[in-house]
Amino acid sequence: LDVNFKYSLGNDIYNYQRSELEGLNTTFNQTTAALRRWTHEGQVTDMPKACYTDSELWRNNERMSDRWIEDGSYLRLSSVTLSYHIPIVSTYLQGITVWGNAANLFTISRYLGNNPDCVMSGSVLSQGIDRGQLSAGRSFSLGVNINL
Repeated sequence: LDVNFKYSLGNDIYNYQRSELEGLNTTFNQTTAALRRWTHEGQVTDMPKACYTDSELWRNNERMSDRWIEDGSYLRLSSVTLSYHIPIVSTYLQGITVWGNAANLFTISRYLGNNPDCVMSGSVLSQGIDRGQLSAGRSFSLGVNINL
């Protein structure tokens, strides 16, 4: 049995994708969080007023802000491999190994984006910026190794 975990603790992520989907100043799709937007005086909410094409910079909901910075700490079960070697000794066969592997089984995180292990590009300056790229998918493999 081989079990591999991957983790990160204490890193922050700028959730650019969320700033686009909850900025409330375009006609593009928005997340359901937009339903909590400010609509009337006295309302208490964590979402600002929708301001489509507002030219005043100070009212631009999508601008660079710590509102979009989130805790990127996570724990991911990267892979689990179970193998069993059947010791067979004959003239043509020296053994058989049966194995199964599962990759990217689960991730535990409070991060609201798709993948807390994100990078915008290979540049050092773009580390910790989430542009909405998907993480590697979950995969399952089975196999048999025949030792001749």
